[in-house]
Amino acid sequence: QLPDADLYFVFNYSEQARRLRLEFRQTGRLPEIWDAVTGAHAPAPIYAPTPTGVAVPVDLEPWGSTFVVFRRPQPSRWVTGADPVSLEFKNGSLLTQADNVRVTLSDGTVRTVRSSPVPQTQTLSGPWTVAFTDGRGAPPETRWEHLTSWSEHADPGIRFYSGTAVYRTQWNVSSVQPGQVAVLDLGRVADIARVVVNGKVVGVLWKTPFRADITAHLRAGNNTLEVRVANRWINRLIGDEAIPAGFAYQEPGKSKFTDGRLLELPAWLYDPAKRSERQRVSFSTWKHYQADSPLVPAGLLGPVRLEWYQRLLVETG
Repeated sequence: QLPDADLYFVFNYSEQARRLRLEFRQTGRLPEIWDAVTGAHAPAPIYAPTPTGVAVPVDLEPWGSTFVVFRRPQPSRWVTGADPVSLEFKNGSLLTQADNVRVTLSDGTVRTVRSSPVPQTQTLSGPWTVAFTDGRGAPPETRWEHLTSWSEHADPGIRFYSGTAVYRTQWNVSSVQPGQVAVLDLGRVADIARVVVNGKVVGVLWKTPFRADITAHLRAGNNTLEVRVANRWINRLIGDEAIPAGFAYQEPGKSKFTDGRLLELPAWLYDPAKRSERQRVSFSTWKHYQADSPLVPAGLLGPVRLEWYQRLLVETG
């Protein structure tokens, strides 16, 4: 509780996205939704009075969270229900893919709001050019007809690669009409991605769902997508276990606190002239894995889709 507001923290204890109808003991005040990650906030686009306060529908991402804040007076009329819609809280709007939406207002008025048709969802299936950081075992650039995990690739330089790779592809958009919203969904990403559309940075996506509004960056005609994906170094450590190290780690069985530690620093750390003798890509002061340890998924796994919505405008005045 704040001097001028009441706030509630809501968390989704699930790996599944959920739409919840949350009831609060609040009367006469406008509910606002605050993004717990970015700080973006806007009035809740839909809420309805209850006998004890107000009910607010909230869409929560897998393991997602949000703040619901009450600090300003409630307007004289507002939207209490709309179907079918997707709730977009960051700008307090409603999104829909339907041609007609049934809207209910707080005074009991029911309207049918007509929406402009939106394009079908596009799947960006490729082909993709994938560029890897030179000097880490993978080829500088490859061409992929479809997305797959690096850990499943036939080339060991890619299979055991750890670092950043840049995916690039192109696709066409017939037009971008006023009020339309284009949401890019990367599908599965292992582990973090930076999205660039037509040379403009959209942002960094580091958690599920890996989605971003890219409307402002699109243009009619040809568009380019660049996704920079970085993974953890687990696969590289495993791959390097098949390469002679030139130094020793403490064998298992002596102490659970020190088993796997580096016994002596390699000579090339002290003598730059000897660094060309180094065969492994990575170096660790602790042995974490074996050569037959299971690899983890890596890279852009997809499917990559572009979803289209229409922003729903409802006159409440």
